[in-house]
This record gives sequence, C-alpha cells and structure tokens, in this order.
Amino acid sequence: GKEFWGQKQIAAHLDPVPDDRMIVLDLYSENRPMYWETDSFSKKPFVWCELLNFGANTVMNGRMPMVMWQPFATASQVDTMVGIGATLEGLFTNEIMFDMVFDHAWSDKPSPIVDWVNHYLVSRYGASNETMNSGWATLMGTAFNYPVVFLPKARLILRPNLSPPEAFYDHCLYIDGWENILKGGEAFANISTYRFDLIDITRQGLSNLFDGWFFEFVYHYKDRDACTLQNYRERMLGLLADMDDLLATHERFMLGRWMHDAERWAANKAEIDNLRTNARYINTLWTPAGIVGDYAAKQWSGMVKDFYLPRWEIFFDQVLQDLQQKKDVDQAVVNQRVDESDRKWVDNHKHYPNVPTGDTYTIAKRIWDKYGEAARASCDHYEPKLPQN
Repeated sequence: GKEFWGQKQIAAHLDPVPDDRMIVLDLYSENRPMYWETDSFSKKPFVWCELLNFGANTVMNGRMPMVMWQPFATASQVDTMVGIGATLEGLFTNEIMFDMVFDHAWSDKPSPIVDWVNHYLVSRYGASNETMNSGWATLMGTAFNYPVVFLPKARLILRPNLSPPEAFYDHCLYIDGWENILKGGEAFANISTYRFDLIDITRQGLSNLFDGWFFEFVYHYKDRDACTLQNYRERMLGLLADMDDLLATHERFMLGRWMHDAERWAANKAEIDNLRTNARYINTLWTPAGIVGDYAAKQWSGMVKDFYLPRWEIFFDQVLQDLQQKKDVDQAVVNQRVDESDRKWVDNHKHYPNVPTGDTYTIAKRIWDKYGEAARASCDHYEPKLPQN
C-alpha cells in the first residue's frame, strides 16, 4: 500500500536497474504527478503521461492549462523526463485533450490555449468561425478546466438515492458554449468530427440539466410535494429517452458497436453468449459480484434507455409510493430492485443495432429547442460550491 512506499523503498526497488534499461510511466501526471513525490522516481528516466479519466467514462473533462503547460515546465526543470505519453483508460473520449498532449511531440514550447484551440478547430472541421470559437472558449473555462483531481461520475449513471449531485464548474456558463457550438456548426453538420463533438457537448448539457433537476427533486422531496416530484419524474425520464435518441446518431456513442466488436471474436453460439455477457458486465457491474459497479459507465444509446432509465424509474416510483404512505423512501428496497434490474439487463441477450439512425444536427437542434431554456432556468437554482484542492 501507499504507506509502505516511502522514498527509501522506492529507491531500493528502482536503483538496482541500470538507467538505460528502464523507463517509468508517470501514469496520471496532469492530476497527480508522482515524480514530485518520489525524487523523480529515484532519478530514473520517466514519461509524463495523461490519463484523463478512469474507465473511459462518457463525460466531458480535462485540465487544459495543466496539459498545455506542465509537460514543458517539467521537462525544463527535471532532466530525467524523457518523453510524453498517455495511459489510455480514457481513450476515445475528449479527443481534444489527447490531441493536445500528442501535439507537444512536435513543439518546443507551449502555445496560448485559445490560439491552439482555434487552430485545432480548423484542422478538425476544415474551417471554423467566430461563433464556434467563442463556444469552445467557453468550454475551455468550464468542462476543460476541471478543478478536481479525481473525476466524479455523472449522477445519472450512478445508482439512484437522495444524495444531491455536485457541480465542479459553472453549468450556466457551459450552456453558453453549448449554444454557440450548435449555432456556429450548421455548415459543419455533415462533418463526422463535428457531429461527434456536437453529440458529446449536447449529451453533457443534458447530463448537467439532469443534475440540476435532480437537485431540485431532492429539495422538493423535503417538502413532501408529490405533485411536483411526479412532474420532475416525467421530465427526467423524458430527458434520458431524448439523450438516447441523440446518441443513436453516431456509432461511437452506440452500445451496438461495442457488442458487435465483442461478438465478432466468437467461434460459436456459446462463445457469442459469453462475450455478450462479459461486454455488458464491463460497462455496468464490472464483475458478477458488482464490487466496482459503474466503474466504466458509458452514456451510450441502448444503455441510457435500457439500463439507466429503468434504474431511475424504479427509484422515482418507490419515492412516490412511500410518500403516498407517508414514509421515507425505503432505500434498501430501491437498492434491491435496481440490483435485480441491472442483472436482468446483463443476462439479457437483446440485440442492439450498430448502424446509426437519425440526423445528428437535426436532433441536437431539437434537443436545444426543447431543453435550452430549461437548462438556463435550472442552473440559476443549482450553484453548488466548487471544491478547494
């Protein structure tokens, strides 16, 4: 454990190996650089690595200032840093963050972040405009300037209870970025990279709104206001269904693609069934024991509608049922029923399509028209404190 690995133990472990026979990977440098705490790994050569997030969770996050400046600062101060890299738990999410760190291999000094992002958008979409640039500048100050070391998970993918959600950046400001990236992107609606980004940005906006509405749900629960709680139930379940429709417009956000990739390794039906089950476990319960459930949670089409939405339906219905009987919600019953629902889904061999349906821009615009005003109203009420690192 951590208590054992003092500097003396680290040196005893690493020193016997010749320097030219070892390179250490500093796995989580943008959040928890260990070279600071280990005398640069007892002076061994090491690589500054970006991890980004655990389990490739579907969440917009990153620490742009740290990723832009810290590798260069470290290289100038520590002569045993020999390269940059990535530890790929968060691969296939937040592509701008990985592109930024890998771009450093061709740079000898950091760039102003706004300039770098504006050039990046042109290379990613083929062009850009002031509205698009303004939207991304807003994201730089919110989702991509995460203030916490260990990334919290979206409330909607966690097992439901009455614990209120937390926000770690200004959700109201994020909405401005979401709106501008949608408005500035109509000319790029057929560009795959823009469609990917638009889905992710819209999905995150809906996830933030879900947090805001659930914060309000918890508030009204204290007043035992059944009518208002029922209204929030309908809103939040509808939001999850609409999110699933948006995610279905791009194969990268579809459970069906994941399942198809697993199944194609099988040689017979028994192997297909086994691979299907394992593919479902990894993104949900992780293991049959469910010890680290939701570790690799994904907001994907198919999972949102068939896995997360039923969880919340169970929770809301139990809250309203117990409220009608003038009781506090029976969380033990919720947990049991959610566990049964989770395992039923893992064992279900339902086929999920791996071909996208619907037009991304059209559906994203429809979602903005439906939820944009509500998102602004909700974030005005939902202003949790930012943590102090």
